Amino acid sequence: MASSLRILVLGTGGREHALAWKLAQSPLCDLLLMMPGNAGMEAFGINLPLDPLDFDSVLKACCAHKVDMVISGPEAPLMAGLADQLTAAGILMVGPTQAAARLEGSKVFAKQICAAAHVPTAPYKHFRDFDSATAYVHHVGDRSCVIKRDDPALGKGVILADNAHGAQSALSDFFGQQKGIYGAQPLPGVLIEERLVGEEMSFFALCNGTQAISLGAAQDYKRLRDGDKGPNTGGMGAYGPLPFMTPVLEQTIMDTFIYPILAVLKAQGMEYKGVLYAGLMKTDQGLVLLEYNVRFGDPEAQVLMVRLASDLVPLLLWAAEDERAPMPALPVWRKEAVLGVVLAAQGYPEVGVPSLSPIRGVEDIKEDSVHIFHGATARDSKGRLYGTGGRILTVVGLGSTLGESQARAYSALERIVWPDGQYRKDIGKCVSFKTF
Repeated sequence: MASSLRILVLGTGGREHALAWKLAQSPLCDLLLMMPGNAGMEAFGINLPLDPLDFDSVLKACCAHKVDMVISGPEAPLMAGLADQLTAAGILMVGPTQAAARLEGSKVFAKQICAAAHVPTAPYKHFRDFDSATAYVHHVGDRSCVIKRDDPALGKGVILADNAHGAQSALSDFFGQQKGIYGAQPLPGVLIEERLVGEEMSFFALCNGTQAISLGAAQDYKRLRDGDKGPNTGGMGAYGPLPFMTPVLEQTIMDTFIYPILAVLKAQGMEYKGVLYAGLMKTDQGLVLLEYNVRFGDPEAQVLMVRLASDLVPLLLWAAEDERAPMPALPVWRKEAVLGVVLAAQGYPEVGVPSLSPIRGVEDIKEDSVHIFHGATARDSKGRLYGTGGRILTVVGLGSTLGESQARAYSALERIVWPDGQYRKDIGKCVSFKTF
């Protein structure tokens, strides 16, 4: 294993800040670069104000700084084929090829792979046009359902419809937009899924073609408001470890939702390398897959990185190298409970209007039991911190119990002064301790 590595982290959110924070602790990391980074990440290395989707700039930066390994926080570069280009240039990439990244980029592709791998998912119908989708919604009546765009949608392509009216509204919005978020291609259609009820979790594994290492699970809170009300967001908070996770359940998840997917992808000529994120739900019929993502979650990564006691770099190297690379030491986890709360801008997720008011108090929070990860932040000419987008900060607390970590996170949040912000007050409060 190389003893002096130059690592590039792509992205600008709280997830990427947490990754940079953890990577910077490794004795194997000689230089850390972030593209484009944010106001919090600049403490760990060099922020490169470049677009990760500009592959020429990425490759030039890798060459100029002699980068050994790249990890992408967001999914967009992976779906656009960055791993293919970096691998061809001899640079290690923690992330799947463009073909394998369709697990997140196309809901229909993911369903097809799941069927081949015998992975349990919700029943669904695929529609390519508005009229046929609308006719189906009216045919099934007022049963609640899930409407999903069949394209990358930055976490904004899923609507939970309580009745036919809500489903009709979602279909009108999706087909009315027509254009995909990552390009000018027409919307390839929508999936209408049976809506499942149960306990959700986000499960993560690092994969190296045919093998995988569990990174455990976190529970994410997607809805904007307390009590799981309001629109879906990219995530308003998370906690871990999960009280219901056991070694038996963890192995069951690996055997049911991770290894079979790797085997089917490999059989179809797509070796999957990098992070595989399985969004799961425990229903009365057992565990069911909600979705696959091809990267770490946000804010789950903030919780996972704080929980991880051992070095992250050997794990990422193994995931990026040839599948014949020897298995590294398994991750070691802290015993404490970890809980993170997202501070978002007013208006999120409907609008992303940058705030002009400075955020005060962040630098005054110095406890070892609290970590603050920046999202959409920058500094003005006077060095004052301000928000530039939707999710601004993730405030993470550690404690001997979940309640203690929760209290520390919220205590820190109350000392941050920003009138333009909003956050949920119940992260960790509605935890179910039902056994799986």
